[in-house]
This record gives sequence, C-alpha cells and structure tokens, in this order.
Amino acid sequence: MLVRKFLQTGNLKIHAQLQHMDQVGTVRKINQLIAEVVKSLHALEGHNFNEQFLKRMSLEMFVAVMAALKAGKIAMHYFRSDKLQVSWKGEDDPLTIADTKAEDAILKTVHAYFPYHEFLGEETGVHDKHSSFKWVVDPIDGTNNYRQGIPDFGVSIALLKGDTPVLGVIFDPVHDDLYLAQAGKGAYLNYKPVHGPRYKGVSNLFIWGIRNKDEPWKSGLLEVLSVLPKHRMEDKNNTTIGMTDVIAGKADMTIKLSVKAWDVVAGDIIAREAGMGVTDCFGNVLKYDIHHVRNYNGFIMCNQKANREIMELISKKRQQIDGLQQVA
Repeated sequence: MLVRKFLQTGNLKIHAQLQHMDQVGTVRKINQLIAEVVKSLHALEGHNFNEQFLKRMSLEMFVAVMAALKAGKIAMHYFRSDKLQVSWKGEDDPLTIADTKAEDAILKTVHAYFPYHEFLGEETGVHDKHSSFKWVVDPIDGTNNYRQGIPDFGVSIALLKGDTPVLGVIFDPVHDDLYLAQAGKGAYLNYKPVHGPRYKGVSNLFIWGIRNKDEPWKSGLLEVLSVLPKHRMEDKNNTTIGMTDVIAGKADMTIKLSVKAWDVVAGDIIAREAGMGVTDCFGNVLKYDIHHVRNYNGFIMCNQKANREIMELISKKRQQIDGLQQVA
C-alpha cells in the first residue's frame, strides 16, 4: 500500500518511511525513480538545473520541472521555424504542432511517474483517473504571440490536491527563467527566493491588463480600474508571463476579467508563496474545478496589502461598475 501511495503522491516522507521499514527492494525501486528523474534533468541541455535545491522539495517538483523543461525545449525547436504548423480551434484561437507535442511530452512525463493522477491539458482536456491529485497544464500560454514569432510565451504546470494548488512551475524558455513554488516552501525564480513587488500604495501602479478573446475586455478592465486614483495599464496577450512579470517585480499588478484554470493556477500558488495577494475581482480566493475550467470572476494579482486596498475600492463602487457582475 505504501508503494502505491508513494506513486500516487510522490511524497518523500513516505519514501523515508519505506526506508525505515527496511524494504530494500521497494526502496531501491523508489531511489531508481528519483535517480531517473535527476538523470533526465541533467540530460536537458540549455538550463542550469539545480539538483540540490530540488532535493529539498518533492518528487512532484522534480517531475514538474522536467516536464516544463521538455515542453520548453519543444517550443524553442519550432519557434520562428518554417516547420511550425498552425491550425485553428476557433476564431483567434490558434493551435500549433508545438502546443500538441509539448502537451504530449508533459502528459507522458507526469504519467510515467504518477500513473494514478488526473490530468487537465488545454489541448487534450481531462484525463480522468478518479484521483484527488490533478495536474493542470498549458503547454504554451501565449500561442498567438508564439505563432507570430513574438518572444512572449511560457509553459505552465500546476498540481492540485482536491481543488487546492500544492505546486506550480512556469518556464519562460526564451529567457530561461524558471518560476516554481510548493505549498509552504516559498516561491523561487531560477532557484532563488522571490517576493513580488514591494508595497507602494494604490497610486501610480504599472498594470498588465490581460486580453480576453470573447468579451469587450479592454472597456471592462478600464471600468474596473477606474477605482484607482492613478495608474498606467498596458495590454498583455499572455496571462502566464503577465503573472511572472508581477512575481519578479517587473510590474505592480495584473488583472483579467475571466480566466481558465490552466491560465492561472500555477501563477496563483507561486504568487501566494511569494507573499502576494491573489484573488478574483471580488476579493475571493480563486477556485478550481477541472471539469468546469472557466472562472468568470477573473483575477487580480499584486502586492498583498495593495490587493486588500484595491478590493475595498472596488467594493465601494461595485454598483457603478456595469461590467463587474459576480458569478456563483
């Protein structure tokens, strides 16, 4: 039972328990799994992989990082290449061969080590295993940028336990920036602690306003942000990199009026582990359901104290904001 539980959870405490029980064959198998992941990570050229750092985390983190780096390598192989094939899932909703291959690589990597875990990918949907552990993946967030050769896209991988994020990894392969967090262990950029933007009130904020495909997104954002005394908002066509810019302190805030789980869950846990405030546009903690991926209440990410003050401003003027209607 412990072996199966380890394969379901990757919990290294169970690994230690098995060692204590002196189950030599079982321990050997688990050590082989960990060694296999480490070897695979070292084999991925082009990234300064930090083995000692990851050993303080969990097997889930090893696997998530490996999957993200593999997907990033695929993305860069096709980026600005005449090999890139593009089809369309809908209006202004492209799908490239890189999206498909990257998600397939992530799925195979995850299920090689956690065959009992569920999986939700933007391109392939739900792979239901009736498990409380659920991986949520966007293989290339910012596909519109990607297909046009714009270096503004990223790989997003998260793990939920029930509906709670416990791990998040975002990889920006163009700049070789790896953001990661595990519940209770802090947030990191390239294996160094990161804490998001410092508090400077709610005036003069630089804000990324994230586009939505299916609504008059800009007028809605401007209406919501009208509660702020003074700010500068610029358009962003990529939720993942909009979030990492705030986590890294390059922007003060990012906002989007409706989101899908694979767009935001990895950035959510990374930002919260960095000590930031992440809520929907009504001040609630973000909720995740892999069978109902759209969140129509959007999200706001910024410094934690600033988030509370912005929510107070929105609450006072909510009745005057036509575009802000809470969805249960």
